[in-house]
Amino acid sequence: MQWQLRCPACGTDSVENKDFAPDHEVATVHPDRDDYDSPLGTRGGYVRVDLTCGEGHGFAFIIGNHKGAEFLGVVARG
Repeated sequence: MQWQLRCPACGTDSVENKDFAPDHEVATVHPDRDDYDSPLGTRGGYVRVDLTCGEGHGFAFIIGNHKGAEFLGVVARG
């Protein structure tokens, strides 16, 4: 299965890694903690991938887990 991400602000499918450069990490792995600190509001570890669309809107694709369930989300960056 696969899905193509679209920008949550304008809907374009022209999406790429934020500030693409060899020395910039766009994917961040956050450790499994007991706090509800995920951008999705879940407790547990998560992976965050920072993205931008062709119009310049920034957002993050989040993959997280909580009590045996996996969650996917797109969160606008402020």
